[in-house]
Amino acid sequence: MSYIATCVRRAGWLDQRETEERSHDIASQLLLSTLFRGFNQSTSGPMPLRFRRSVANAIINQLQKEQTRRRLLSTVQIGDEPEPGRSSGTRDDGDKIIKDFRKLVHKRLGGFGVAILDARLTGEDMKGLAQSPSLGSPGKNRVKAVVCRIKELAQEYAVMRGDSEMLRGVEKAMAAESETVVKRRATVAARRAAVA
Repeated sequence: MSYIATCVRRAGWLDQRETEERSHDIASQLLLSTLFRGFNQSTSGPMPLRFRRSVANAIINQLQKEQTRRRLLSTVQIGDEPEPGRSSGTRDDGDKIIKDFRKLVHKRLGGFGVAILDARLTGEDMKGLAQSPSLGSPGKNRVKAVVCRIKELAQEYAVMRGDSEMLRGVEKAMAAESETVVKRRATVAARRAAVA
C-alpha cells in the first residue's frame, strides 16, 4: 500500500486524505480486476512488474478523469461577459444543463440510464457497474449499450439546445472514444493471436 501511496503523491495529490482515498481506490480496483486472475508468469511477465504497470495505469486513468472533469466544468472569470449566442458558463447554468439532460435521459432510458450517467459524471469505473448488485448486475454489454445511447442523447440534446460549442465537445469526445475502442479491439485481437 505504501508503494501505491508514494506513486499517488508523485502524481501530484499531496493532501493526506486525498492520497489515502485514491490509494484505497486503486488498491480496491487492482484486487477486483484481472491483476491476479489468469496470471501466468511466462505470458504476463513477473508479478512485481505487472503490479507496477497496473498501478501506473490506474493513476493515469485517474489523472485523465480529473482532467476531463475540469474541462467539462467550464469556469468564467469574474467580470467576463459571455459572447452573444453563447451560454454564460456559470455554475448555475451548468447545473441547469445537467439537470435538464438528466430529465431527458430518465425519460428515454429510465432510472438505469440516469444511474449510468451519474456514474460517468463522477468518474466511476464502468466495469464495476456491470457487476453492481444495486443496479441488478446488468453486465458489461448492457452498460456499454446504455453509455452509447447516452452519448447519442448528448449529441441530440446539444442540437436541440442549439449549442454548437457543446455539440463540438460531444462529437470530439465521441470520436476520441471511438479511437480508444478501435485500439482496445486491436490489442485484444493481438493478444488472442499471440496466445493461439
